[in-house]
Amino acid sequence: ILLTVKKERGEASLDYIRDFSNEQIKQELSRFKGLGPKTISCVLLFALGRDEFPVDTHVLRITQKMGWVSSSGTSREQAYEYLNGVIPADLKMDLHCLLVQHGKVCHRCAANGRPQFPPKDGSKLDCPLVMISSWGGILPLQNLKSLAALRKMEADVVQWPPLQKIKAECVPDEVKSKLV
Repeated sequence: ILLTVKKERGEASLDYIRDFSNEQIKQELSRFKGLGPKTISCVLLFALGRDEFPVDTHVLRITQKMGWVSSSGTSREQAYEYLNGVIPADLKMDLHCLLVQHGKVCHRCAANGRPQFPPKDGSKLDCPLVMISSWGGILPLQNLKSLAALRKMEADVVQWPPLQKIKAECVPDEVKSKLV
């Protein structure tokens, strides 16, 4: 990659892409063999500090288990497009890192039940995502009622930014009717 860049630009550096838009960076980097969407997304997130949510095998597997993306036939690229659109920008880095780390240590969420880095004492983690994954990607009614009650409180009493990020279109109609 750097040999090609040096030949074209006179310098073996990718600093020139810093001022590009995300789409321009994706287009520029994808011309190099071996750089796919996940690697390019990681460059955007980790090297350039852009709001990106890379989807690797851990992230795909866990988001499928939690019902965030379909487990039948959803490719990493499809999951990447969808998750980048729905995950708030300020959560992308932390959520990505948490899901990757969790996928590496949790027996339940690791591929074939065999984590890359299991606990050294041989124990198995109690997966904190068990409850969430049973929701099938839909927030349970009791949680939605709590959120609706919080929304009705005065803004100066409750300051919880995530409430503003819940999209109405993500709540099934039958659940919305029970909240009123």
